[in-house]
Amino acid sequence: GCSQPQKPQEPSSTAEDSVPLEPSYATDPASEATEPPVSPLLEDYLTESTLLEAPVREYGESISHMQMEEDFVARILYPSGDLESLDTAVENWVQQTAAYYQAESVGSSADGDSAELTVDYSSYLIQNTFVSVKLLGIYDRPYLAHPIDVSASFNASKATGKLLAIEDVLLPGGKEALQDMVIKDTDVKSESIDENLLDHWLLTPEGLEITLVRGDYLPMSDGTVTLFYSYETLDDILSLSGSTPQEATVSDAPQP
Repeated sequence: GCSQPQKPQEPSSTAEDSVPLEPSYATDPASEATEPPVSPLLEDYLTESTLLEAPVREYGESISHMQMEEDFVARILYPSGDLESLDTAVENWVQQTAAYYQAESVGSSADGDSAELTVDYSSYLIQNTFVSVKLLGIYDRPYLAHPIDVSASFNASKATGKLLAIEDVLLPGGKEALQDMVIKDTDVKSESIDENLLDHWLLTPEGLEITLVRGDYLPMSDGTVTLFYSYETLDDILSLSGSTPQEATVSDAPQP
């Protein structure tokens, strides 16, 4: 899909500027109203700097990856905290995604304007047990009929720092049951279903999110669809104690 860049290239060190910003936490009402600053050079180029109406920032500090070139303008916000595996995975995604769309944008200024990539994020600290990060963005260039939606999600154990696969939080057979729920709740056609259907999963304080990126499994006209399942709804398939992850026990054994 569009959110899984293929054969990424390393971006030029002269074309990017990663700047630590002041941390913004959802528990601080004052900080919620303050958006991370945009470089004055980029402000006139990016048509939309904030994609999430009310981003939640409960993990780490915000980092801004910025690029401005003749064919390509980008601003990606992402978190960096104290979980090395999570931070490395998120940063690698940022670098690979920026490089991929930079390569896709070569020659776009000849079409009338630079291509734009804008990505924002939310991060959650769930009952001091899990940390999750959701990145959501758009890539647009003049000739595209629809902008390309860009999405990624990461989940980690706060205790061990290890990244989690969806099988780590579901009972045996739970992944298949959850996939059936997603298919039932959407218009996903059977011929488009593959092993990546649940790739964009996210633990939140209230439940589990599954995101289907525009054009991957649903028509482009449907946009990106996010499904939400409360912990109570998933109680029969979650490998978590009780209906919330407060007393979760997650196995870090590698999946077969």
